[in-house]
Amino acid sequence: MNEANHSLTPYSTFPFAIFQNGCGEIDISKTEQQSRGNIVVGNDVWIGRDATIMPDVNIGDGAIIGANAVVAKDVAPYEIVVGNPAGALRKRFNQETFDILLKVRWWDWPKEIITRNLDAITQADLDGMRNAV
Repeated sequence: MNEANHSLTPYSTFPFAIFQNGCGEIDISKTEQQSRGNIVVGNDVWIGRDATIMPDVNIGDGAIIGANAVVAKDVAPYEIVVGNPAGALRKRFNQETFDILLKVRWWDWPKEIITRNLDAITQADLDGMRNAV
């Protein structure tokens, strides 16, 4: 994911490269290419309104990012983070549930299996998740 950073050395911060030389002949190789790292968002992550995720941050599976949070460091799976800078509020589930959800990885199931097991997923039925087929 493009981390939306821009070079600070040119006279303009406008991203002329998006025109692919349609706005004059710009030799992109001569501009400073600045990358601070990718943003990686796991599966089944909820990101609240107006949250900002900074470059080089990994958001773990099942995490929740609170509204208006500014996330500058990695978020663990099934962790809830809020604030500016974002900090851990708590884990969403106990360790047993956490381990089972990361093991079954329901988001990788074919849609037929997800459909058959929607009750277990939406009603937090841990035994149903363990035994899903």
